[in-house]
Amino acid sequence: MSGGDLYPPPGALISNNYPPLSFYIVGALGPLIGDHVIALRLIALVSYLAVTACVWRAVLVMSGSRRWALASGTLFLLYGVSVFRDYFAMGDPQWLAHAVATPALVLLLRRPVSELPARDIVVACLLMLVSGLIKHNLLALPVATTVWLAWHDRRRLTIWLAAGAAGAGVALAALYGLYGSDVFTSVAGHHRLLQFGNLVYLPWEQRALLPLGVGALLLLRRWRDPRARLVLIFALVAGAWGVFQRVGVGVAYNAQFEMFIALTIAAGAGMAAVDADGVRWPLSAWLRPATVLVLFLPLALKSGMMMLDAPARLARMPDDLARWQALNAAVAASPGPVACFRLAVCYWTGKGFELDFFNYGQQLYAGVSSPAEFESLLRSHRLRLIVVARKMLGPNELPVFPRPSVDAMLRYYRPEPTPVADYMIMRPR
Repeated sequence: MSGGDLYPPPGALISNNYPPLSFYIVGALGPLIGDHVIALRLIALVSYLAVTACVWRAVLVMSGSRRWALASGTLFLLYGVSVFRDYFAMGDPQWLAHAVATPALVLLLRRPVSELPARDIVVACLLMLVSGLIKHNLLALPVATTVWLAWHDRRRLTIWLAAGAAGAGVALAALYGLYGSDVFTSVAGHHRLLQFGNLVYLPWEQRALLPLGVGALLLLRRWRDPRARLVLIFALVAGAWGVFQRVGVGVAYNAQFEMFIALTIAAGAGMAAVDADGVRWPLSAWLRPATVLVLFLPLALKSGMMMLDAPARLARMPDDLARWQALNAAVAASPGPVACFRLAVCYWTGKGFELDFFNYGQQLYAGVSSPAEFESLLRSHRLRLIVVARKMLGPNELPVFPRPSVDAMLRYYRPEPTPVADYMIMRPR
């Protein structure tokens, strides 16, 4: 958007640990809409709808049941706007990457593995590769596909591996030619603190997937079907990979979205299998609807809370909008460079990208960036304004920066309240 380096060198005030493709997509659409933030959110919205369609299609091609395909797509959509609403139409390329990768799964499920044409295998491989150039944490589906093909068809595995090697080779060569080694240092060598305590704590959004996991167990009835095996392997690998990612500081529940996709497909196809087999459930007059209720239970709970909260949220919206507009006006009126914890504030006020708070903080913790250089920047007052989250300045409430660096900020800048209660403006002392 600004023509600057997409991958600055290590230790810089700004960094980028995302692959490049989404930046070009948003950069192309942004001028057409007039706002790059809105463009990214629209892309995320359309992407989620595309993944929903893929979930519907995957259940349909596996089971032939239009009813359970529609139920699965509806469940997936409603989960997105309720349980996972913070990521619904969020300015993040996560769902765009899934929208590119999930059609690859549908391609692999359309036919029995023994009838998969080489064309479908190559296209599926390339789609997954492109998705990795958008968001690099989508590894579960390629790994699951590799395991699945190794299990069922070595000849098709060879095609898959050859396509992957050729595609990855071209992509890596192109990345190096465009950005040099900085792209690999920034993306693959990104410094992030680890918190192993995250492994034993599951936020609400992850616990909400447990009923889908119960529903997915029904697909074990089709375990002899290679397509059911692919979906179940995908769910298993995605779950393990998502838990591993949880160790990283700042990793949100979006790390579980691959498992969310796999479990929804597995649960829908599993329910369709039970129906198709004409299974006489014990106490079936109430147990069958009870099972469906379990699948929808997190959705019902979250939707109920949202409905209770909706009147108050709607009533607050005009006042919240006015507060943000007042904060934006204060930032826009400040001459010179401004650093914003909420990057959209700087974007919407015409300010440049001066400091990546989270990634720079991780570099300070890891020793990649120098605390002395950061203090020198603060002492120079080159940043004429710093907009921070209020909790950043408190004792260990939001430890984005090491405490000595926070203390340095307070030595050289004076915090002032803003109309938005969660944010402070810091002016040079």
